[in-house]
This record gives sequence, structure tokens and C-alpha cells, in this order.
Amino acid sequence: MELNAEQQQALELMKSGQNVFLRGDAGTGKTVVINRFIDSDPDRIVSLAPTGLAASNLKNGGMTIHRFLGALSQDWTQDPEKAREYLRSLRSLIIEEISMVRSDLFSRLDHDLRIYTGRDQPFGGIPLVVVGDFYQLPPVVKSKPEQEFLEKNMNGIFAFDAPAWKSAEFQNAELKTPHRQTDQEFLNLLRTVRTGADGLEEQLRRLDSRIQRQPPPLSRSLCCYRRQADWINYLHVERLLAPGGHYTGKCSGCYPESEWPAPKHLKVKAGMLALLTANDPDGSYANGDIGEVLVCWDNSIWIQLLRGPGIAVYRHTWQNYDYRIVTQPDGSSKLESHVIGRFTQFPVLPAYAMTIHKAQGQTLDQVHLELGTRPCFASGQLYTALSRVRSLEDLTLNRPLQVADVVVDEQVQRFYKRLGD
Repeated sequence: MELNAEQQQALELMKSGQNVFLRGDAGTGKTVVINRFIDSDPDRIVSLAPTGLAASNLKNGGMTIHRFLGALSQDWTQDPEKAREYLRSLRSLIIEEISMVRSDLFSRLDHDLRIYTGRDQPFGGIPLVVVGDFYQLPPVVKSKPEQEFLEKNMNGIFAFDAPAWKSAEFQNAELKTPHRQTDQEFLNLLRTVRTGADGLEEQLRRLDSRIQRQPPPLSRSLCCYRRQADWINYLHVERLLAPGGHYTGKCSGCYPESEWPAPKHLKVKAGMLALLTANDPDGSYANGDIGEVLVCWDNSIWIQLLRGPGIAVYRHTWQNYDYRIVTQPDGSSKLESHVIGRFTQFPVLPAYAMTIHKAQGQTLDQVHLELGTRPCFASGQLYTALSRVRSLEDLTLNRPLQVADVVVDEQVQRFYKRLGD
């Protein structure tokens, strides 16, 4: 894919070795620029993300910030000089989905890299590229005491609240050209919802024509809460009268249950709309493909993909990695992955519903927004949901939207105002 002028300009800024904040509305091609940057020097550019799900979507494999810091800590204990040499050789660190990175974690990354590199510079002098949109989903704060701690000690919950953000002196690279959506009226609506701008109520009323109590047959329901998404999937599967299969996953080595990519106990039925959650080694299907289950056997599940071919899906083994700095034959250092655990299960899930959090970063063909009686609860939640589709025709809702559904964090508004938005 050819980069446009603003994307090329952002790429050149990232290659310059400065700290860069790559920003833009949902669907403006931030991931395309990041992937092109990674391709320019894959061995010396490390990709990080706040969650395992976001990390799994990074090109050439990424890791969570926590895992990266854990690996560095272990290597520093065993051989500080090797760890320092490796870090000093890096061309860049990339952090995707920066809106979901908490201020304390961002500060810890800065603190630890200063120590491990032996350089009292922001992030140890390693150029940092942070990517995302703070108008989308915020960091997870689990309790009121956590919130109070972050506000008192970090000035707030967001990465930009941390003193480390200011000291990094980020250069701003903004992408303004939308690629996911092309309809100007829909884009205007999304931008109004994104920032909570004037005319919000009038824009929300434009969506009244898309209200539909039951989702279209091939739509994915997006929900605010995981239990709601799980319940929708459960009901759809239980309604099917066709035979199916029950499959038990197997875990070996070190693979925490919270990070398992599939349920240990999986129920699949013929006629079920299924989401494929892995890439087939032979290329017959890809992570994110959707199809209808035809037959369930003990060792295979046959699925008719919506995009055409019928395929046989076999059990898939996901690997959990640890990371170590190793010395290469030429004397240089490299961060190398080592398998420490495995999880095996069919990469098949009911495709009727998912949470808005899991949908962040994805483009979906059809979305049915399944909201409860209460308004959306998180900053950027509604905007993230609406911006997953390419056009208004790809979207339906189960109820009228209210102004209360649009939650925009005042700190985020002030942050972008300082940037000149």
C-alpha cells in the first residue's frame, strides 16, 4: 500500500530518531505507518502494547510493556553489561494503543530504561514512538484508591499526565485523512461524538433510522460489558438444535489462565456463526475470518467461510514466550523469544457478540450496537464502537443514543487543546 503525503511525513519523522506521538482519528492509517516503520529495521525496533490482545495484533509479534520490563529485569540481574549494550543498540521503542497505558506504567518504563541504559535521559535515550488516540478507550483503573493514587502522584491516569511525557518532548505527527470511512456525513457524526462537540444531540438523532431491536444475521453485536457479550453468544449457540461438539483445551508449561487465547471448555454446534481466532499455518484461514460451522468431528471442525471457501479447522497451539537478551555471532545483542508454555484448543469462538474493548483497533464489516438501559460508562466507548464500521449502512443499534452515552474525559479535551486541536 502506497503511503500518502502525511503518512510519509510521519514515517520520516519517526526515522529521524526523535520521540514521536503518532495520532489521528480512528481509521486514519496509523497502523499502516507503524508497520512500514517496523519493516525498515525489524531487529532494532521493539513493539509494545498495554494488553496481550493489543500486542498480538502487532506486526512481527509484540509484547506487553509489563513483559518487556520483566525480561529486562531478569537479564539485568544476570548480565547488566549485556542488557545495557542491547538497549543502547535499539533504534526505537513503539507503544501502540497509548490511550490505554496508565501513567504509573509509563513512568516506570521511563525510570527503568534510565537505570538499565545508564543514561539519565528520557527513556534512557531510546527514541520512543507512541501511537493512538486518547479520545478512544482509557486505561483500566480498578478501584477508587488506585484512581486517587494516580491523581495525587501522577496528575491523572493517562500517559500524558506523567512527568515522563513532558520530559520526552514528543514531536506530533497527525494523520487527518480517513481511510476506513469515506461518507462525509458519517465522518462528521463520528468527529462530533469523538470530542463531544456542539451539535451532538442533533448528530445522534441521525442514528435513529438505524435502530433495530434484533441484529441483522451477519452483524457482530458490540457490548459495553463482557458478561453481556458472553450471554448473547451463549443464547445464540443454545438456540441451535443441530448436533455439535464439546472440546477441552490443554495447557502445558507456563501459560497463565488469564492469558489463554481460547476457553478451556469450548462448545461448538453446526449452524453456529464462528470467528476464527488464529492464522492457519497453511493459509486457508486468517485470524478474524468468520464463517458458518457445517460439521463438528472429534479432530476437526468444518466451516464455510463467508468470503467463500469451505475449510477444515484443526486444533491450534498458541505459545507463551519469555524474552532474553542473547549475543549474536557478530558480537551484537538481540532480544530473543523462548517458548515457556503452550495452550492447545480449536481456534473457534461464537461470532455473535464481543466487547467494545476487544474491538478497538479493528475494522468490522457489520456492527449491531447492543446497549443496556444505562448509558455507556467509559470515556470514548461510544466513539470506539461507532468507528469500527466503514459506513452508516453497516451499523444498527438496539436503542436510541443519548447525550449521556457520549463520555469525553475533560483531561483529554484539555490535552488536545494544548496540542492545538
